[in-house]
Amino acid sequence: MNILLSSQANGGLRVVRIKAGDEKLKLIAKSEFCCEGKENYIQKLISFEFQGKSYLAIARKSGLVQLYENVHESTPGKDSKKSRKSYKLYKDWKHSNMNTNDQIIAIGFIDGRYLYSCSNEGKLVFRDLINDDANESYMVFLIQKPVNCFTIRCMENEFGESTGSYLVACAGKNNELKSYSILFERTDAAIQNANISASYYGSTNNLDLVEAAEELENNDADDDEDDDNASDNEVNEDFANLDYREELVDSDGDEVVLVSFHPVLPIIQFSTSRYRDSNGREANGRSESRMNNMRPISFPTFGNSSHLYRHYADLVRTNRRSATVDTFSARTTSIFNERKVKTLIPNWSSRTTYKDHTYTSSLPDKAFNWFVSITFVPGKPEFVLCGNQFGELFVYDTSRSRFPVRKIRLSQFSITRVQIFENNNCQYIAYSDSMSRIGILNFHTFQQVNCFDGIKMGPISSSLFIFPPPNNYNMNYKRKLHKASSYSNFDPIIFITSTIEKKLLIYKLYNDNSKQLIGEMLTDSLIPSICFNGRDVNDAKVYEMLAANMQHNLKSNILNLAYNSSTLEDGKSAYLGRYDVDGIDSGNQDEAENNEENDQEKDLKKRHSGSTNAFDLNNLVEINAYSVKKPSPLRYGYTNDNKSSD
Repeated sequence: MNILLSSQANGGLRVVRIKAGDEKLKLIAKSEFCCEGKENYIQKLISFEFQGKSYLAIARKSGLVQLYENVHESTPGKDSKKSRKSYKLYKDWKHSNMNTNDQIIAIGFIDGRYLYSCSNEGKLVFRDLINDDANESYMVFLIQKPVNCFTIRCMENEFGESTGSYLVACAGKNNELKSYSILFERTDAAIQNANISASYYGSTNNLDLVEAAEELENNDADDDEDDDNASDNEVNEDFANLDYREELVDSDGDEVVLVSFHPVLPIIQFSTSRYRDSNGREANGRSESRMNNMRPISFPTFGNSSHLYRHYADLVRTNRRSATVDTFSARTTSIFNERKVKTLIPNWSSRTTYKDHTYTSSLPDKAFNWFVSITFVPGKPEFVLCGNQFGELFVYDTSRSRFPVRKIRLSQFSITRVQIFENNNCQYIAYSDSMSRIGILNFHTFQQVNCFDGIKMGPISSSLFIFPPPNNYNMNYKRKLHKASSYSNFDPIIFITSTIEKKLLIYKLYNDNSKQLIGEMLTDSLIPSICFNGRDVNDAKVYEMLAANMQHNLKSNILNLAYNSSTLEDGKSAYLGRYDVDGIDSGNQDEAENNEENDQEKDLKKRHSGSTNAFDLNNLVEINAYSVKKPSPLRYGYTNDNKSSD
């Protein structure tokens, strides 16, 4: 299995081979490719599969996004049946950031179709890999800057199918948490123009047209009256439901075309018609238009109130039958062909109280809000979790309030990564700070159930969690905790990180708060980003290799507990463990040794009877289905003095 590391020294990618070893994983540096210098190093990289092929996407400092295809080439000669992996440049896109100082903070692949990237200055770019040659395959949106953390999720219907709409959440220094909605509607007709959806109503007489126009006008009058009576806060709360329209009502005609834009842009409705003039020739009908009054939308910010206006998009010519150019169509252009950049308006924004959340790093520099990590809750898009620069975790419910529903102090350093995972029918929140702490929280109670403190890794430059599969009951290294334990019940977690000391570290984290360094490598450069190579992007495969192999190959001093348990004489449950240190076979122990361990088993029974505290490694005895094996006194601190003292 290979892992890819971005090298800041030469701007290339380094391939590192991971192999199982006796005491630790063997990390072997192989080769480097696509080196373009330190001034154009790789800031972010991801590996994904698209249409049955493996791809690698990288984002460089200059704003260049490159897409490489993972191809298999046959080796010439005797080993012609063997193949080697290589990367071939598939396509690249320039100007993904605003300037050379604008850092790309996120890149990803979503909905099996779109490759997106977001920069610190708020430039969000979508690239359609299916319709790669179409004019609408490259879409640029601008969101409020600065952006230090970014996440996106695809909205699904009740059948688990994509609806073509996407929910974006982002935040930054002195920039509130904001939520944006983007809709890429998909139709089977040829009018599939990214954000436009067209509905054609045929054979409509003038009376129906007038009635429809009057109904729209009455609805708009009611909307205007409601908007005048609404306060700025009410407008903010119901921002997603506002309906701004522009109608063009024809005096004559028999055809109506209705075109609507996606929710993040003003909804524009207009109609066109055709009639016959005095010479019997078809011509375009005369159009009359009315536009709603634009009003500023106030968003709460520190110090003053900034007003964001809704800008009306140019109307799109939709009368496909006409070969003539009328006055109306001559002064309108397509927003999707000529105006490639669109500004998004947030449909929800958080609100921070300046008095309660003010952080002063230096006298002129004050920050009232500074989120650096963010994630959605799976299955509940209204819940957003954010970690800030000051070691706090915020939980937002966008459907209830603009204020956080929960705030938790986790560390004195910044929370650089927050993720949610599920294992053994339980959900957990995993976080890591920028220095030396990793923690696990119960998702339902938000109580910290595990804390791995004092890890020698910080300050870190990049990190990566590898979580176990949700249900892993068939794995041979699963274990079951004692019922009196207050710890959580999850399989070991793999944590990969790179430090500013130019080290690559791989840790294995257990649910008994123990940690194990299973891989270490010293490099000659900083590592801004990490990802796995090719087909290894499947987390289940990566986890199986890193966790399962190390379970049996390492001579570890960590007690690995098995899944099943044994019942003692009084009904108390004891731990069943697999202990294979130094190759000792516990099934061949002599009778005298077993008798000695039976005494220790009884002693263990007394210690656990009536106990409500978490288990102690020093008080555990390892048992298997056939016999009891004596643990090492030096390793576990198990001496005859301890036995007699109880």
